[in-house]
Amino acid sequence: MIVSPASTKATDLEQTRAAASVASSMRRRADTFLIVAALITFLCDIGTKEWVLHHLPGPLARHDLWQDHLALVIAKNFVGSWGMTRSMSDGPRRWFFLAASLSATAVIVAWNRRLPTRHWALRWALPIVLGGVIGNEVDRLHRGYVLDFIQLRVALVSGDRVWSTCNVADIAIRIGVLLAGIDLLLTVLQQRTRAAT
Repeated sequence: MIVSPASTKATDLEQTRAAASVASSMRRRADTFLIVAALITFLCDIGTKEWVLHHLPGPLARHDLWQDHLALVIAKNFVGSWGMTRSMSDGPRRWFFLAASLSATAVIVAWNRRLPTRHWALRWALPIVLGGVIGNEVDRLHRGYVLDFIQLRVALVSGDRVWSTCNVADIAIRIGVLLAGIDLLLTVLQQRTRAAT
């Protein structure tokens, strides 16, 4: 059987279109997952903050969930994690956090669109980090600070110490960073396995 060059070109064109259609479908699914998971994280963050504001009696209130280890408190965080913008005045601080949040959002969306499907840990990490970033930034824009309310305490020989006061967005960001680390570790292990064979 003789195959004409025109039929070969038509077959190649059909295969190219099919591959483009599959790639487009995968991007849409990845985008949908990013939006839905980020939205769930964001709503959990905002919802828990509103619940705490309406159910704890005031800024000095403390509700122990696990004696000496875990409590609900109301803490207004104006300076970010570990006081990293403590030396900045309010105006520049707000612009700094807004720019950082917008940059993180752009990077996450772009990264998500290019991410191969085998990176399952990173596929989960990106939307929960995005939801956390947006949750804290909305809080900062709405209130002028981020509401932290989960206080973790660590018992030390020298006495009780507050280890962290955070919120659902902070926890989501930390889990996302952990998942990104797992993804990196898995990628390195796969590359070493391939190199060894």
